[in-house]
Amino acid sequence: MKQLLAALLLFIQVSSYCQNTATPLTEELIKQKIDSLVKDILNKQNPDGTWHYSKRTVGATAIHLLALASANLNERHPAIQKGVNYLLNNFPQGDVYSMGLYAAALQKINQTKYKNEITKAAVWLVDTQKNGTWNYTGTGPGDNSVTQFALLGLKAAIDAGIHIPQTTLENSKNHFLNTQNNDGGWGYKNKSTSTASMTSAALASLAVCKVEEEISVEPQKGPGFCGSYQINPNIRKGLIWLHNQINKKSSAIFGDTYAAYALERTGIFFDKKMIGKYDWFQLGSSAILDSQNNSGKYLPEAFKLLFLAKGNTPILFNKAKWGKNKDWNRRRKDTRNMVRYFSKAFNQPLDWQAVPLDLKNPKFGQAPILYISGLYDFTLTEAERIALKSFIDDGGIILFSPCLKSKPFIVSVLKEMRKIYPSGKFTDLPKAHELRRMYYNLQNLKVPLKVLKNSCANKNIFLMSSDISLEFEAKRVQKINKYTLINLIKFSLKEKPLVAKLDFKNVAKVQINDNQKIDFQSSSGTTEEGLEITQVIHSKNIKKINPDAMNNALGYMRQSLKIPTKAGINLISLKDDKVLLKQPVLYFTGGQEIYLNEMEKNNLKKYIENGGFLFADSACSCSAFRLDFKRLIMELFPNHKLEEIPLTSPVYQQPFKHDISFSKELAKNHDPSKPFLLGLRMNNRYSIIFSPFDFSSSLTGQIDDEAMGLKTISSLKLITNIVSYGLSF
Repeated sequence: MKQLLAALLLFIQVSSYCQNTATPLTEELIKQKIDSLVKDILNKQNPDGTWHYSKRTVGATAIHLLALASANLNERHPAIQKGVNYLLNNFPQGDVYSMGLYAAALQKINQTKYKNEITKAAVWLVDTQKNGTWNYTGTGPGDNSVTQFALLGLKAAIDAGIHIPQTTLENSKNHFLNTQNNDGGWGYKNKSTSTASMTSAALASLAVCKVEEEISVEPQKGPGFCGSYQINPNIRKGLIWLHNQINKKSSAIFGDTYAAYALERTGIFFDKKMIGKYDWFQLGSSAILDSQNNSGKYLPEAFKLLFLAKGNTPILFNKAKWGKNKDWNRRRKDTRNMVRYFSKAFNQPLDWQAVPLDLKNPKFGQAPILYISGLYDFTLTEAERIALKSFIDDGGIILFSPCLKSKPFIVSVLKEMRKIYPSGKFTDLPKAHELRRMYYNLQNLKVPLKVLKNSCANKNIFLMSSDISLEFEAKRVQKINKYTLINLIKFSLKEKPLVAKLDFKNVAKVQINDNQKIDFQSSSGTTEEGLEITQVIHSKNIKKINPDAMNNALGYMRQSLKIPTKAGINLISLKDDKVLLKQPVLYFTGGQEIYLNEMEKNNLKKYIENGGFLFADSACSCSAFRLDFKRLIMELFPNHKLEEIPLTSPVYQQPFKHDISFSKELAKNHDPSKPFLLGLRMNNRYSIIFSPFDFSSSLTGQIDDEAMGLKTISSLKLITNIVSYGLSF
């Protein structure tokens, strides 16, 4: 009965604690506690720059400096300067605890400036290792507690780029593997009773010794093993033991700041957001915020500050959980290795997390980049499509990474994107795209990145053409891929700054516009004798010419004005002047430079001078085409010039009255109530009419508001007016 009562009381305590931790933590609460701890620690610094603890002044000073530096106090802060000055003049010979912390503090503060001192500490630690362990004074084998601090010092050296003999790490690895208890945990020494603090210390130490929970076999065995892993049973057993202990007595574990910090290192080193089903950072932070007691052993203020400052790391990537299977996480360590690399590249701790594509999830809007990977067909629900569209409109970036460059994944991604952006297609990153210049100059390089272009607008949706998922999984990344992703990250941070793990950000829900294709091509009234429009071929790549836009304009004329037209437009080059002279109306459009030889230019000039009519627009309001077209007209007709056509002209008035509607982006740059068409007058009429803004891309569907162009109905009406003018005057 007593045992049952005790078990019941324990259950009530654990349940009560878990319910208490359900209160949402916020970045502001964490920041307030960090500020309070920093203030308390600074107030306790001695005039000589030290902090004292159990005759280990160097170690105590080092751990407080490490904590303050982790809380973003830089080396110019007076307290840091005084503390570092003390360390530099007091090398901790004969004190393993202090030596490990000495190296860790200096590496955190400035690993380049203090590389010699870190090296000296690392050499001493390597030389004093015995049987894979250290004792307090570095004179013989020791326990797991002091050994973990020695290994933290060696990790600091490794992070600073200092070579540590592989045998040193192997010896410590073998020690911990050989002393693991049958229950999966570790004790203070050899095979003593397992404790949470020593199990956490052992797991973190094994991570320093480069032992991983699981290793991908794909890099060695090939693509047939994509998503296959070899599990390390020792690490798995240790994590299970730790989870069971949290389940039994979480308040005792997280109430002990020494144990909490050791467990945090396990979480960070193994990239575990959860230990089993428990969010270790939430539990530990709640315990620290609830406890006002900063006295006791093991320097609780320093350990509390280290826990809060290191655990609440900004989120760079959200890895999307999509589909009903695990295809979204086929490469389980790609994102982890990305943030580790970019943390070093930007000299800033960064993190990632897995999130469902759910607007109701508070974590969904945290990261600037939503990373989506997979091997098979990518499918979404309507709610998930809305979530993606909302994320983009909120300033986020989506990065698709096909495993093994999978065609089924790529094809299905485009299919899904077209349900959001109907005209979407992935194109090579334009040379003028801002991303190419965000950090590295990639202006003239072939980058492994495609961008989704919808109508005229480039969306912040990118597709990798290299298998970066595998490269980061295997830790063998091509330089161009690193540079491209660094530029992508810089680009993403312009619109969506980093936020800390507990600083949740809501994403406003938006609807997917019903941008169904507007199609008048089936309108009745086609005849071989009907109105005819001929589109000029001037591009080096004829495949880029899409006749659908002008065919749709012909259909609109048939439907709205009952004008008989031909079923479709003609495509013609300017090489045959005899055929050219028979065309009543020429249409000229493009989204790039114009390529015409001298014969073609002369034929075009002859056509205009003989009463022909030409109208043109700059597809997607392309500046290169606009400038080239103006130069071409000036070259052909030096005695004439393109002039602004007034709104009173029949071009704006007949048969449709002036009613121009611009996209939002174009409206920012030009007042829709002002004239914008340019004309070249010859023989008392406009022989050439040119729009510097887009018609063609908007003729079959509503143009994006992010693009520079006229909206669809405005384009159809205005082109009808222009063609009517060309045939009537």
